[in-house]
Amino acid sequence: MSEQPVEPDLRPPADDDEAMRLLREGEIDLEGRMLDASNVTLVGAIQLGEIGAECVYKPVAGERPLWDFPDGTLAGREISAFLVSAATGWRVVPPTVLREGPFGPGMVQLWIDGDETVDLAAFVRRDDPALRRMAVFDAVVNNADRKGGHIIPMPDGHVYGVDHGICFSTDPKLRTLLWRWADQPLPAEAVAVLERLGDELRGGLGEQLHEHLTRREVRSTQKRVAELLRSGRHPSPAASGPPCPGRRSERAAAALLRDEAVIGRPMTALVRKRVICRRQALGSRPCRIGAVCRSCCWTCRRSTTSPARTSGPARPVARPSPTTPTRSGRRWVRSPRVGTSRSRRQVRGRRRAGT
Repeated sequence: MSEQPVEPDLRPPADDDEAMRLLREGEIDLEGRMLDASNVTLVGAIQLGEIGAECVYKPVAGERPLWDFPDGTLAGREISAFLVSAATGWRVVPPTVLREGPFGPGMVQLWIDGDETVDLAAFVRRDDPALRRMAVFDAVVNNADRKGGHIIPMPDGHVYGVDHGICFSTDPKLRTLLWRWADQPLPAEAVAVLERLGDELRGGLGEQLHEHLTRREVRSTQKRVAELLRSGRHPSPAASGPPCPGRRSERAAAALLRDEAVIGRPMTALVRKRVICRRQALGSRPCRIGAVCRSCCWTCRRSTTSPARTSGPARPVARPSPTTPTRSGRRWVRSPRVGTSRSRRQVRGRRRAGT
């Protein structure tokens, strides 16, 4: 283990088992916060007797709500990724536990000091066996956020991966930089590991994952392993959704436009979730990072234009006027609430009821 103790009289954990005991039972002393993280990510020291190390603590209370993942589940997904990593024997994810912390329950992970002399931009393009194993692991857990900063090469050649909070979706969301082996045959080692992993997912490992994931998400993980074994190849970007984190998928946008043509109106937030880039593809509801996606997002109820179906100016959206009867024969009036409308019949009924 390359983790340095926080005090001279403390020693780092000798192996992963000792690190897990330290993370479960040690006392956490927070030192600061990583401001570039999307969720609350705190860094501190953890100590148990003469063993000490640095750790990362992500409280569930500090998780930012996401439109495509249930609230309060990111910590459990981090733990699930560690369980799958441990089952493969590849040690892709550092030791990770779910425990009570200074700000409530959350994920606590051992801090890893990588090799600072490695150029990550060039490293992720190498034909490295450790990176190839990570690519297979990401395909199994359906990792939607494998950025370069989430890859930590070690001086001894081992490669760790961190930040697995948005994994295990039931929709295809594989977004990664590790596409070097796309559509290439899986190595024999990976095939053997996947066969063993499939058996464990139907046994004890699956029961452990059920504590943090839904049954549908666990079944989807089993199906991804079975599909990798059936094809015998690495997944390709065309079959995995957006190829890189943060990039829009033209394939997804085309699928949503076909759905919009079927229902005959612009997509809304009530449409069944299908792809991760729906809001960027059609702007079906406003982003929480509006300053970044302002050019492609709009609100159905308050916007006067919809996203263009083809290149050129946007097509105006027809809106009912106060004097225009609707299909039901009602005339619409403005409600005291901003951004909503009610019929005159509904208003009269509420007035009679005294509400």
